[in-house]
Amino acid sequence: MIDINTMKVLIADDMPGMCKSIRGIMKLLGYGRDFVFANNGAQAWRKLETEEVDLAIIDWNMPIMKGVDVLRNIRDDNGMWDMPVVMVTAEADPEIVAEVAETDIDAYLLKPLTVKSLGDRVARVIHHHNNPPPAVQLLRHARNFYNEGKLAEAVAAARKAVEMDPGSTKPIRQLGYYFLKNNNLDDAEKCFLAAINRNKLDVFSFNQLGELYMQRQDFENAAKFLDEAMKISPRQLDRGIRLGTVLLQTGMRDKARQTFDKTISVSREQNETREMIVDICEKEGDIRYAANLLIEILQNTPGRPDLLVRLGLFLEELGDNQEAVKRLTLASDLDAKDPRIKMHLARNYLAMKRPMWAEKYLNQVLKADPENEEAREMLQQCL
Repeated sequence: MIDINTMKVLIADDMPGMCKSIRGIMKLLGYGRDFVFANNGAQAWRKLETEEVDLAIIDWNMPIMKGVDVLRNIRDDNGMWDMPVVMVTAEADPEIVAEVAETDIDAYLLKPLTVKSLGDRVARVIHHHNNPPPAVQLLRHARNFYNEGKLAEAVAAARKAVEMDPGSTKPIRQLGYYFLKNNNLDDAEKCFLAAINRNKLDVFSFNQLGELYMQRQDFENAAKFLDEAMKISPRQLDRGIRLGTVLLQTGMRDKARQTFDKTISVSREQNETREMIVDICEKEGDIRYAANLLIEILQNTPGRPDLLVRLGLFLEELGDNQEAVKRLTLASDLDAKDPRIKMHLARNYLAMKRPMWAEKYLNQVLKADPENEEAREMLQQCL
């Protein structure tokens, strides 16, 4: 039980004035005795890991780690997964609402905050936590069983919750989740389909169906359901990358590229996301798109010889020898000792029928490594 008057509250917002304002409202209402503060998501998570907190009031848009990522960490943590959380945001964006709702938020509140709006939400959240309906109690028991590795008991408790609240989405989708974890794909599929029939915006169930069909190697249906999840909540980077990968595997290259573009656009660290997607595209054979992404990365962070070499090799594979030479020459200027770069420069110059330039680089390789047989063979082509 949480005592609303003496509880310990974490307030996380990147604006210190907002932290003070929320604490002032809480004190005016008589809610909470101890308060801890954080000015970014990573700091908020560290506080939660080191201090026992009863309620978290978290801003959605914070640096380093977003509020929704803090929320995901809370829900994934076996020790604090059922902590009540109020999410605060200045944006009434449906995509944000969907992203937050997917992670079992207790309350969602728009700025500017008032004494009444914050007071009503906090009171409601604490009352619901202390006095959960029977179905919610059963779902808590199910989660505890799951955390203890008792999957059969978790399934049984979730089944009872569904029977007790047959019209609600959450019990049946949680049951589906336990079936999926138990590799019972047929029953999991029935549960998630029932959940989305009850709630067309149940992004969690759409996403789980996508993962389920991936396990079945049914890439067409996997793409279909992951695409629906992406439409509802496009800000989930893992989902966007997963969908793009499935689309590539099913031959839908243009749609995969559109999905990756959207994923990059909502990413906080866009170059890191691009590099992840480059790896996927190389593996799945979309070298042209991978090359374009590397060009974008190098525009933002020039002077990385590793990426210049990689781009040069992609361009070489695509037959664009002139552009490959341009990138590999830049890489060679930055890392003059790498024989691999010189070998590829020679190979591209030979493809362009410019043997004198190829000979120049091959001689440099042989000077450093006289026993390099591949360089000697290529040198014969320059004669």
